[in-house]
Amino acid sequence: MKTRKLIIAIFCLYLPINIFAASPEINFIHISDSHIRSEESVRQFRQVLSAIRENTSDAAFVINTGDLTEFGSRNEVARYQSLVDSSDLTIYSLIGNHDTRWSNAGKQHLISLLGPRYQSFDAGSIHFILLDSGMLLEQYGHFSPDQLQWVQHDLASITRTTPVIVACHHPLFLDQQFVDNEWDLLKQLEPYNIIAFLCGHGHRYRHWQFNNIDFIMGPSTRSNQAAFLQYRIRNNRLSIQQHDVTTGKDSTVFEKNISNTVERTIYKPVAYKRSRTYNDNLPILFNGVHDATISFSLDRLTWQPLQHSGTTLYANIDIRTLCEGLHAVYLKQANGITHIQKHPFRIHRGGAQLAWQFRTNSSIQATPLLMSDALYIGSNDGVLYALKPASGEVLWKFETDGPILSTPAVWGDTLATTSLDGHCYALDRTSGQPIWQQRLGPAVYSSPAVSSGRLFVGSGDSALYALSTHDGAIQWRFQVKGFIKSTPVVQNKRIVFGCWDRSVYCVSADSGTLVWSYTVSDNPYYTPATSNPLIVLNTVYITSHDHTVHALNIETGVPRWQKQQTPTHQPGYSSPANFDDKVIFGSLSGHVFALNEVTGDSLWTTRLAQPADPVFDSSPWIQYPFVFVGSIHGVLYGLDFETGKICWQYKLNDNYIFSSPVADRERVYIGSCDGSVYAVTYPQ
Repeated sequence: MKTRKLIIAIFCLYLPINIFAASPEINFIHISDSHIRSEESVRQFRQVLSAIRENTSDAAFVINTGDLTEFGSRNEVARYQSLVDSSDLTIYSLIGNHDTRWSNAGKQHLISLLGPRYQSFDAGSIHFILLDSGMLLEQYGHFSPDQLQWVQHDLASITRTTPVIVACHHPLFLDQQFVDNEWDLLKQLEPYNIIAFLCGHGHRYRHWQFNNIDFIMGPSTRSNQAAFLQYRIRNNRLSIQQHDVTTGKDSTVFEKNISNTVERTIYKPVAYKRSRTYNDNLPILFNGVHDATISFSLDRLTWQPLQHSGTTLYANIDIRTLCEGLHAVYLKQANGITHIQKHPFRIHRGGAQLAWQFRTNSSIQATPLLMSDALYIGSNDGVLYALKPASGEVLWKFETDGPILSTPAVWGDTLATTSLDGHCYALDRTSGQPIWQQRLGPAVYSSPAVSSGRLFVGSGDSALYALSTHDGAIQWRFQVKGFIKSTPVVQNKRIVFGCWDRSVYCVSADSGTLVWSYTVSDNPYYTPATSNPLIVLNTVYITSHDHTVHALNIETGVPRWQKQQTPTHQPGYSSPANFDDKVIFGSLSGHVFALNEVTGDSLWTTRLAQPADPVFDSSPWIQYPFVFVGSIHGVLYGLDFETGKICWQYKLNDNYIFSSPVADRERVYIGSCDGSVYAVTYPQ
């Protein structure tokens, strides 16, 4: 196929920005990362709140930009709320990754105690937008499709000159990316008068600017050097003071005038069709460029200047090193104010290609279930979808009252799914009509497993349940000390699962009595709960978050061997897959590796990309002779099973992939955090 050429002609757009039509006067406080858990964290938080009351009595309110608690438990959230209530301060509390990553109830108790996940309000002449960048069970940030739609509608209710302050937990547009779809939010914000963007996560004050938006990171209250920021907007000037709680000293850390009319030159590209495809080169041409330098970057990796001839800037960009799929060229203009634009383009060379794409109403973290006649997948919009594998056409939908992060189980003509609304549902597989439902706890992350007339499900109330497949009746309940996210595995009337109490359990399928338990660590972060166990013959394979592979005797729970972290082996989230003599894992280091199932010896290790492209929850799927896996950079990989060599890659988008792929002989199916289900036809 001949390469099509992309010619981007540029014209000068003179953009006047009237920062303020009015002169608001407002005074408020910015705190962050309180991490309420220990008595020391409570003491430090009280100390900060006391300092705010004593030193800033005229402050209208406080914004806490997330990581309110350490583990997001209901007790921690309730304790945080009691501290807020007793402070006599108006505090807006945002959701951070610590509030959701280990929470047994998703975001539900955060909402019930603290209020909406995202909201807006007006103070003086300023419009405030408070966002939720926290993801269920993840450390990374993401703005769900439904939230972005809400932002669009909220901004449409104000004028373009209304001053706006936005806040969320995760920082945006730093060298290390913390939010996968930060550009989607920026696209909505840029036409408006954003005078500051507040965030946390970094536990210190920091300021940076991106596309003329000032980003302010707030310091943590969970520190022996705890501090808070005081924002004053007066006479069209923004001033930020940092107050050191220990010493009582104030220092001005940032000031800017926000009343001037700014006129800047932006070289705006003429619209081009994103549906065009390219092969080995990407020509770019800029005409009529005055007093500006322009650089380009492919997928924001390395920057190179465009060549110039008079007022013409141009480049013929070699894209042969990029895999097929959706990429972007970034154009950085510097003429007094640095401005970066993103322009997607698609590569197609006749290899892997997109067969179809189906959009849901929120992010997808769940792994699909593939049958010969249907693909079943849940979404964070609370809906289980049944799709035709060949076309993505909807067969039926079933709505629950909470996100679905689990994979369904099937027996006969019946399908079971779980939801963060706390229920397990049994449905008719062909119609989606409900048969029965059973309430299990505050939320259910765990995928169900079926065996011998029983359905086994872990719950957010720290119990494993055995349900009758006939009517959902609870036959027994096994209590543990942490919530169960992983999918239980059943073999020879024994059930194995990992738990957030740092242990692996084996219980009897008939009675629910304990056979053995194996504790990984006394560290609450080093748990075997993030991945699903795998049983091969008489061995259980499971990873823990201290980046160790454990091979346990199914009879006793005694380790047969362990494979600990190396620079290329950092397992943790990705669940193992097995075929022949190999057990295959994804790695947080951006590798996929195969171990001998008997000895644990390394058979092959493959680096997915340079720089690293980590594999989190996405787990390998083996469709011999291929191994498929997804990455957090939105790439779907096909590897050779015997050697680990990368056979092909396809970039779906820039969004995280936490879903695991499933495949048949024609297509690979996977969910993405952009809210879509993708089917990719792969080369044989």
